Order: sequence, then C-alpha cells, then structure tokens
Amino acid sequence: MLVKDLIVELQKHDPEIVVVMSKDGEGNDFSPLSDLSPGFYEAESTWSGEYIAEEYMEEYGYSKDDLPRCLVAWPIN
Repeated sequence: MLVKDLIVELQKHDPEIVVVMSKDGEGNDFSPLSDLSPGFYEAESTWSGEYIAEEYMEEYGYSKDDLPRCLVAWPIN
C-alpha cells in the first residue's frame, strides 16, 4: 500500500479511534500503533524485507537512490 492509498483509507474513519496493528499476517497478536518512521526498504522477497533508516544508508553501502522510500508503522509492543 502506498501512503496516498493509506491516506484515502484513513479518511473514511473516525479520526479519534486507536490504530491497532497485527503482529503478523495470521493475526496471532495485536498492538496499538506507536509511531511512524520514514526510511528505505530493501525487499528480500515478495513478502519480507529490511527497513533502513536514512542515517544508516551509507553505513549499509547505499545511496538514497538505491532503495525505495518507505514509511514504517511501529507497534507499541
């Protein structure tokens, strides 16, 4: 999902409700959303990959043009 798609979906809902995240695709555990972090995403497969914060791009050997930007949603727990 792209940020623009997320915005459209979020605008359909009451802005005062809590955002809850699933631990995994099977719905084994749930946690409220704590924070959002911009960064970069390195796909390892079609369903999994690594988040790299902008300040660590050079340390991992990447420039900002090497990987797609992403927005990570972090759960409280």
